[in-house]
Amino acid sequence: DSEALLAMPQLARLRGRRIALVGAPGGRNLIAPQLAARGARVEPLHVYARQAPRLSRRHFAALAAAPEPWLSLLSSGEALEHLCALLPAALAARWRAQPLIVASERLAAQARQRGFGQIVVAASAVGGDMLAAAAHWLADRPQARR
Repeated sequence: DSEALLAMPQLARLRGRRIALVGAPGGRNLIAPQLAARGARVEPLHVYARQAPRLSRRHFAALAAAPEPWLSLLSSGEALEHLCALLPAALAARWRAQPLIVASERLAAQARQRGFGQIVVAASAVGGDMLAAAAHWLADRPQARR
């Protein structure tokens, strides 16, 4: 995550260095100001746009028909906010009762504020760590596997 990246000793002293920051407009805007404060000249390269998903009745019907548990892996607070806003109330309530694997303590706090109760914090946002956390959750609950 951003905090782990900024804690790397290689990024402590950056005076006179040029850094290209590949990403999208929006987000937390934590990395660029920190790198600039450390003396770097940061050049953002926007290669994608952050957008809410376009969900249809077909998506909602598939989700409603999905067997539980719904084991969701989430690495973005913005994605959490989009889904909470877009899901119909009944589906959103059902989702909040399901296990949620998140990439950081910050996301866990955000999910708690949104009413999620079963939150597992993965070691990192790396796919393998997220999947390992999900596998661990399932291994601890044999009745949840179908």
